[in-house]
Amino acid sequence: MNALKTLPGCGWVNGVTCLDDKLFALYQRNDNQLEVYSTRTSEDFKRLDLFTVEGLAGHDWHRHNDMTSSPHDKCLYISDHVLSAVHRSALDGKLIRSLAVPKSPCGLSLTSNDTLLIMCYDKSPESTVSRKLVELCGESGTYIRQVELQSDTEHPYHAVELYGDGPTQQCVIAHSYNNDSQSKVAVVDRADGNVLQSCDVSTAETSLTFVRHVAVDRHNFVFAADEHGDVVVISPSLQFVRSVKLDKATRLNLDHATRRRYVGHLHGVTVLQL
Repeated sequence: MNALKTLPGCGWVNGVTCLDDKLFALYQRNDNQLEVYSTRTSEDFKRLDLFTVEGLAGHDWHRHNDMTSSPHDKCLYISDHVLSAVHRSALDGKLIRSLAVPKSPCGLSLTSNDTLLIMCYDKSPESTVSRKLVELCGESGTYIRQVELQSDTEHPYHAVELYGDGPTQQCVIAHSYNNDSQSKVAVVDRADGNVLQSCDVSTAETSLTFVRHVAVDRHNFVFAADEHGDVVVISPSLQFVRSVKLDKATRLNLDHATRRRYVGHLHGVTVLQL
């Protein structure tokens, strides 16, 4: 993977998505959180817009927020960790509607059926822990399923559907363990929440210590953004392949048409060509 360009910004990047030849980058800021760039090669990632996302919690909103987009509905979906909602937004940040979800949503992704996968994790003061993987229709807000993940996933952050010949029930998740000090990537069945396969990369080159976001290509290679290390590439059988040095990586998006990987991190988005 070759780095084509870094688009500088101010603050942590909490979401990256592509839609209609545009790159949307969501920053952890009180206002003007969404920056929009052209992905047309001829325009060299020129910044097109900067605006505030309506409905998003203010200064205390959490870095667990995330963003994805729907090519079918031409809209953005943004998780709101503070308000326990997913906001469906127009491409200019105007709020279309807010969808109520279980407490503390974090990672978001879109399935092949254009439904939303939402990871929700909450630990109450009474030490009751909830690890829910929620699937719902983004247009109507109708729940399709809600499953509790196994306790050994400890603290799940993000889930992405794996590719198959048709719709699949399997997805890859990023989660922490050992009191949030280390991370794993696992394949789970989203119908019942059972873990089917798991790995915790630890080599002389790299290890998974703070993974909060993953992405999957059409061959089911997994890309894991480790905020304390690298972007780690993992095979479909969950074996370490290689790592790309990019410090404080927080969010990932793969544009299949251009074979570009967009990596959000502290103070910007880096564009990688696969």
